[in-house]
Amino acid sequence: MGKIEETIFANYRHAMENGDFDQARRALELASTLKGKVEIEGFRDYEGLKTPTSLALGQFFNPFPYKYNYKDAIVELESTVIRLTSTENKLFSLFSQNETHGTNVKVVSKEQINYSLWGGKATGSAVRIAILRLRSKIEMDPKNPQVIINHHSNGYIFLGDKVDNF
Repeated sequence: MGKIEETIFANYRHAMENGDFDQARRALELASTLKGKVEIEGFRDYEGLKTPTSLALGQFFNPFPYKYNYKDAIVELESTVIRLTSTENKLFSLFSQNETHGTNVKVVSKEQINYSLWGGKATGSAVRIAILRLRSKIEMDPKNPQVIINHHSNGYIFLGDKVDNF
């Protein structure tokens, strides 16, 4: 991924974290325009060819495809099968039901997570720990999340696209 794409993605993440959905939409439009130009003009980014396909242009701005089996607590993301604990499974299920697509942004609040996992009886740190543990399993780089994005003080946005069940 080149410098331009990194800058667009950083702008997108910052806008989403701060609740500026209009700016996030513009970043998506810019990325889409750039991707279209690259495809139409036949531009070949030789540096980009060295990066994994999951980091290719467009992946950050489109939801990540995944398969999910709630009953068996299994997620397939990027051709990797991931087993989830009971808590992670409940959390992933909540995110799966609240996918963000393009400009249709769905924020899963910390309160929703707390209620869904612990009946509203847990502390804020329990929610953060649950998110960290799930991120450690499904994110390529948990310190730079691409699937579960923090939405400034409100909750989290899940950039996933369920393609099928197991």
